[in-house]
Amino acid sequence: MFEEIYGEALRGRASGRKLYDAIKAVAADTRCPLCGIQAVAQVDHHAPKDKFPLLALTPMNLVAVCGPCNQFKSNAFGQESARGAIYPYFDDFGPTRWLFANIDHAAGGVAVFQETPPATWSATKATRLQRHFTKYHLADRYGARPDTPWPCGRGRI
Repeated sequence: MFEEIYGEALRGRASGRKLYDAIKAVAADTRCPLCGIQAVAQVDHHAPKDKFPLLALTPMNLVAVCGPCNQFKSNAFGQESARGAIYPYFDDFGPTRWLFANIDHAAGGVAVFQETPPATWSATKATRLQRHFTKYHLADRYGARPDTPWPCGRGRI
């Protein structure tokens, strides 16, 4: 029922489309908060609407994302804390550097990106970051774009 209301209220009507577009406009620098690479193009349900229908219209559950991140995320939702998805509006990874790049001279000077959680982080926090980095293919995606803004300087993903 709530999924239908979402489809009708936010995507099926012009007045709802204004709200949908307003949610997309919340993204900083119009970039996806999950990868920091591509422009926001869609609204994702952080907690999937098919598993959590009561949250389908909850504003805090609606996150503006790019198409690839929305596809990578799919309807997955980790039930245990170490498998939980990073929530870009609430999870803060602080100013400590966790993203590093090494230059692979043998491959022609290509930057190879990796996440290295600080030793001061909890195991759960480190695991969540590593899962996020892998799930969204960030090493490959950061390496493919020389103009990518590195999220480590912002302290958030």
